[in-house]
Amino acid sequence: MKLSLLSLATLLILASCSSAGPLTATSNRVASTKGEACKRDILFIFPLSTDNSIYAAAKQGNISKISTVDQHTFISFFYNTHCTVVRGSKDEAELKVEKVIEKAPEVKVEKIENVEKPKMEGLEEPGIKMIEDTQVPAEKPVNPLDPTLEE
Repeated sequence: MKLSLLSLATLLILASCSSAGPLTATSNRVASTKGEACKRDILFIFPLSTDNSIYAAAKQGNISKISTVDQHTFISFFYNTHCTVVRGSKDEAELKVEKVIEKAPEVKVEKIENVEKPKMEGLEEPGIKMIEDTQVPAEKPVNPLDPTLEE
């Protein structure tokens, strides 16, 4: 009896299942860049990581044009994993921008301190209102239904 219980417990601990397969594909060309996002838990109750979305996998692999999406799962008595694998590439426009940024010289920015805003005292005239340090003629709102308007 003890031996059969011990054998059953050993089988539960060592038993596992694994599966893998494609989820979807797009018309984009297949690329070698790969991103993976996994959801892991212990005893199906205690999560270790929770995001296995296609978006998270693409973000991890720095992919903007997805070509294929696959999933693989590993289930055992104690530990479980469900992963999404995304393959694709970056958009060509993004690659060109990155190359330009890499070739661009470094720009040093110095902080300027103690600079005062110019004072606008005495520049106000009748019919002029101040808006963010610029002078704009004040306009009277016109009501087209007002009978006092002259044509």
